[in-house]
Amino acid sequence: MRYDSEHLRLVYYRTDGHCHLCHTKLSLINHGAIGQRGAWEIDHSRPRSKGGSGHRNNLFPACGSCN
Repeated sequence: MRYDSEHLRLVYYRTDGHCHLCHTKLSLINHGAIGQRGAWEIDHSRPRSKGGSGHRNNLFPACGSCN
């Protein structure tokens, strides 16, 4: 799923720019930039396969190794 820059910012700042699982500092500009320092992806707190939604309250930033 594609997210616009405003949506990415809102998800990123939910955890003050840290992975919600391991608390590693992430880089806002490196969303989806696998292999880059501070790269991150959007993680669903409750997976869609288990009934979770794509609503913003279910989305958190996660580093590549946690996601």
